[in-house]
Amino acid sequence: MKAIYKLTLLKESFRFRKPISKLKDKIELESDRSFYFDWTSESEFKIEAKFSVHPITMNYPGFFGGIIGYGKLKEVGNGETQVDLISKFRKEIFIAVLLPLVFVIINLSLTKSERLSTEWIIGIFLISFSCLLIYRFQEKILFRSLRKYLDENKT
Repeated sequence: MKAIYKLTLLKESFRFRKPISKLKDKIELESDRSFYFDWTSESEFKIEAKFSVHPITMNYPGFFGGIIGYGKLKEVGNGETQVDLISKFRKEIFIAVLLPLVFVIINLSLTKSERLSTEWIIGIFLISFSCLLIYRFQEKILFRSLRKYLDENKT
């Protein structure tokens, strides 16, 4: 279960050649961003995409949140800052990863006459994999947007 949980999270780290104070100044002074930004502590923050597509949440708005990431700033010496990002745990991705496995296990436990056809199993895998890709793609875009926003050429 822990392996499936880790599969649902996107982690990314990158460094900047500026101290934390310079990055904080930039974030405080410039509000023209493609994402929402909120400090959760002195060195931790939350980012959320202003726009996202939710294949599962179309029918249940508000139950599943938007595309969200959490970040931590850490001074690593020589005036450099490390930014560690991790995506929010998404129930939808967990379901998309777990659902096909459950169907295969159930299908294997049934008699031959009760089993789902191969087309159903392949369809479930394709739908789940598509949902996973859609969310992962949007999380990568969010992280890339933050990186571009904090680009050291602009600080």
